[in-house]
Amino acid sequence: MNYLQMAFNNILQTFCEYFTMIRKLQDFGNYLKPNYVLQNVYRQPPLTYESYYAVLTWHLTRVKRRIIKIETNFMKQDTCNSFLTLLKDIKKHLETIKILYEIHQAVTSDWKVYPNYKCASRLLSCLYFEMENSNNKEKANISTSLYLSSLRVYLNITDTWLNEGRLEDWRDEFIISRVPINITDVDDFDQREQFTIRGLNAICLKDPIMRLLIDKVSHMGKNIGLLVSLDRLSDIWKMTADGDGLAEASRRHAYWMSRSENSQVRTENCDIL
Repeated sequence: MNYLQMAFNNILQTFCEYFTMIRKLQDFGNYLKPNYVLQNVYRQPPLTYESYYAVLTWHLTRVKRRIIKIETNFMKQDTCNSFLTLLKDIKKHLETIKILYEIHQAVTSDWKVYPNYKCASRLLSCLYFEMENSNNKEKANISTSLYLSSLRVYLNITDTWLNEGRLEDWRDEFIISRVPINITDVDDFDQREQFTIRGLNAICLKDPIMRLLIDKVSHMGKNIGLLVSLDRLSDIWKMTADGDGLAEASRRHAYWMSRSENSQVRTENCDIL
C-alpha cells in the first residue's frame, strides 16, 4: 500500500466511525417495536422513548440534509473546492452526530430488560443533567430539545391526573403508580385506591423535576383523587367562577413550581421543535 492509499484509508476509517454511530442511532427506532413476551402478549416501549426518538430522528435528518447540500454544491463545481475543504465542511456536522451518539449512550437503557418506569425516569433525569452540566453550547441545546420532548409524556399524564382525577399511565412509565385496594380491607368505603412512588434510580432522586413530581404533584393528585372518589370534584368546580378554577389553579401551581426548579438551566438560543 503506497502513501496515497494509506492517507485515504485513514480518512475513510474516520468516517466509518460516524457511519457506525448513525446506524446505531437509526436502529434505536427498530428497537422500539413491541416486544413479544408470551403467546399473543406484547410489551410496549415507554411513550417517553418514542417522543425522545422522534426528536432524535429530527436532529439526524437535519444533519443529513446539510451534508446533502454540501455534496450538491460540491458537484456543481461553481467554486474551487479541494478534498480538504470538503472534509472540513462535513466534519462540522459530524460533530453533531458524535454529540447525539454520546447523549444517546448516556441516557438510554434496555427497555426489554428493565421496567418502563425505570427507563423513562432515568432518560428524563439523565437528559436534565446533560443539559444542566454541559459546557458545550450545542450539546446543551440538543439535550434541552430532547428533554422537553420526552418530558411532554409525563406532563400529559400529570395534566390528566390533576384536572380529571385519573392517573392514566398506559405504558407503566410514570414514577407514581395507582394501587387498587379491596374495599373490604379498609374502613373507608370511599377509598378504593391509593398511590405509591415507584423505586427510582439514584440519579432520579437528585433531579429537581422528579422531586417536584414526588413531593408536590403526588400530593395534589391524591387530593384530586379523593375528591373524585367522593364524587365531589364537579361540586368543587361549580363553586368556582367559571367551573375551571380548580383545574387552572392546579395547573398553574405545577407550572410555576416546574419553572422555578428549571430556572438555573441554560436554555438560551435553544433550537427546539
